[in-house]
Amino acid sequence: MSDYNTMFGTSYTDVDLYNQNINNRLARKDAQYKRDGQWLDFVIVVGRLLTGFDAPTIQTLYVDRELRYQKLLQAFSRTNRTYPGKDIGMIVTFRKPKTMEANVRDAIRLFSNEDRDWEKLVPRKYDEVKHDFKSAYMDFQQAKEELAADPEDFKKRVNAIKSYQAMVNLGEAIKSYEEFEDDFELTPVVETIVENVGHIENEKAAVKEYLEGLDSDGISDDEIDDLLQIDFSSDQRATHEEKIDSYYISQLLKDIKNEGSRQKFDEIIKGKPPIVQQAYDEALGGLDGEQEIVACVDSHFRRTIESIVMEAAATLQVPENDLHISLNEYNKDKGEVPYINVIVEKSALTKEAFEQFFNKKYRERRRTIEEYWKNIIEVKLLPLREELVNI
Repeated sequence: MSDYNTMFGTSYTDVDLYNQNINNRLARKDAQYKRDGQWLDFVIVVGRLLTGFDAPTIQTLYVDRELRYQKLLQAFSRTNRTYPGKDIGMIVTFRKPKTMEANVRDAIRLFSNEDRDWEKLVPRKYDEVKHDFKSAYMDFQQAKEELAADPEDFKKRVNAIKSYQAMVNLGEAIKSYEEFEDDFELTPVVETIVENVGHIENEKAAVKEYLEGLDSDGISDDEIDDLLQIDFSSDQRATHEEKIDSYYISQLLKDIKNEGSRQKFDEIIKGKPPIVQQAYDEALGGLDGEQEIVACVDSHFRRTIESIVMEAAATLQVPENDLHISLNEYNKDKGEVPYINVIVEKSALTKEAFEQFFNKKYRERRRTIEEYWKNIIEVKLLPLREELVNI
């Protein structure tokens, strides 16, 4: 715990709060833990983080123990969330590989919906998926050639789309295997998928247009079945959508002297809380021509946060560090104020000073202090802290 405090500038003495902070840094959900150097990349655990824990960034779980049934599923499912830059999760087991393989089958069979074919949910061996992937690749090549020879044939157009989607689905599956990264034999196949994305999207658009203008009475059951198997949703978009994320805002800040960038930036800021708007105005208003804009704005937001914490600490007459710990552990979804008992106990406010400032009876001290600090966190500190990710 001492080493941890030194590394991250914290001052934990309570084991529960220390453990909670580890969980938060690993999960990377809160704004302050989305910055490199503030999150955790790798943790070694014995019996923790198997249930009730959700960290979308976790990609690989290394297992050096035998797991069975619900514990196996709970542990493995730690990797099943997607995250920017992460489409798949990976499980690497070191102990009793044959036993673990059987345990996976047993767990899936036991906990599967009885209406589902549980066998299809069991992860297959790499060689099996690779074989099917290559077969799907050949089917797509043939379907594409047939369509090129007769581009007006509706059934050939549908077949090309279906075969392409089958190849892509298997392509996503095979990437989840460790062997894939070293299997250079598949490189041309992957390149083919990338090359054909635009072509297939055009075909899907044409088929969708055909479907929307179709009289259902004039189409056969087989053709309807073919159409229903096509997934018309896509990550490909005909128009560009600007995503207002950290990169986008930081780029606008870097180019803030450009009239167009400033206009876009001002439009975005209008939708933010008043305290954030004020902080940006102050930060940008105090710049001179030679300063590094992004770094200066970031510094201003950090100073603003520190100033608000200092003011609250002076009002409550408690150590600033206790408020920082409470802020770092605050989870807006839960709405509870961490460390509040410690904050109330350490408050040196006299009865007279308390009642004069808050206009409340001293017997309401705990609830009043909690409401005061919670309001500061949610109205001022969280909006400002969230911008640190964007800057």
